[in-house]
Amino acid sequence: MEAYQGSKNSFNPRHPTYQGNNVNFTFKTIDRLLRNSFISFDSDSIIKIDLSNKQIRTMDDGAFNQLFCLHFLVLRGNNISTLSEFVFEGLENLRQLDLSGNQLERLDSLAFLHLTRLQVLDLSTNQITFMTSAAFTNLGNLSQLDLSRNRIKEIPPKMFSPFGSLKQLDLSRNQLKEIDIQKWTGMENLQVLNLASNLLNTFDTWGNFSFSNLERLNLSGNYLRSLDVSHLRRNFPRLKTLDISENDWLCETVEVLRHYLVDSKVALGAVNCTASGTYKPRSTSTTVAPSTTTSAATTTRSREYSRELFVQNSEILMENKKVLVSVQHLQNLMVLLFVVVVIFVLVEMAVRIGLCRNLYRRMTGRSHGYLDGTSTEHMVLMGN
Repeated sequence: MEAYQGSKNSFNPRHPTYQGNNVNFTFKTIDRLLRNSFISFDSDSIIKIDLSNKQIRTMDDGAFNQLFCLHFLVLRGNNISTLSEFVFEGLENLRQLDLSGNQLERLDSLAFLHLTRLQVLDLSTNQITFMTSAAFTNLGNLSQLDLSRNRIKEIPPKMFSPFGSLKQLDLSRNQLKEIDIQKWTGMENLQVLNLASNLLNTFDTWGNFSFSNLERLNLSGNYLRSLDVSHLRRNFPRLKTLDISENDWLCETVEVLRHYLVDSKVALGAVNCTASGTYKPRSTSTTVAPSTTTSAATTTRSREYSRELFVQNSEILMENKKVLVSVQHLQNLMVLLFVVVVIFVLVEMAVRIGLCRNLYRRMTGRSHGYLDGTSTEHMVLMGN
């Protein structure tokens, strides 16, 4: 970094020696970023720094001091294994941070605490196995988070609560066996959720979810055998794309799922299935597939379970049809009853205003059978 700090080229566009405000380094390797590594002439005007593939192992607190205008920081493809709490101090205006392809194993510090305006965070292709619920504190402006290709087995409760602006979340190619997405609160604007190539055998669509604006859901490459599509449509009313390929689907179950989606705007796409619903091997770098040599008893139980699920779903479909027919009959009955009431009211009104009497007079020319208050003869008879 000595050559950089001794440079007299300005990063300020107004200066005569201005040659740009994006910094790329020609040296091949640097083991450590010391404190104040980037303090130089007009360093407060630098917009982008690219330190990718430099074999960086450690970064001291305050390594990026004086970079007040930095918007893009690329640290991709290094050997960074830990992030201290104050390593990114002073980067309040940073918009994009790329830490992909490093050796991070834990996110247990408040390393991102100072990045209040960060919009894109790439942590893919690391070795992350542990994250605290406060790891992403203060990232209220984040719109994209990539945690794919790690070794994440569990999502802490309220992990994503700071993400009020998050639109894309990628958790693909991890080791998630189960998730409770009802506890993923604070993601009202989430549009894309990628959970492909994990170890999920269930995806609970019941309950209330904070991200009702979801448009794309990728569940491919897991071990799903059932999915409640009716609740999926209710809780994610804006869903447009659902990818459930490369799971352990029984073909009968897939037909039921397609039936539920036939009148929706959700695009299901191609789904592979088998008659037995047995596990299939998958070749992923971070996911270990169950053994393909299952016992006969396990295979039999799988078939029985899948067929039982198919029967249950079919029964639900039939019950739904019966309910729809009953509702239609009830609607017809209500219309008929309404017509009868209207006719009754009209007849009653006609009697009250004397329409029948006037009609009788016009047709017969006499008022026999009706009491006329102007007839003296009738009034006398009544008096007697």
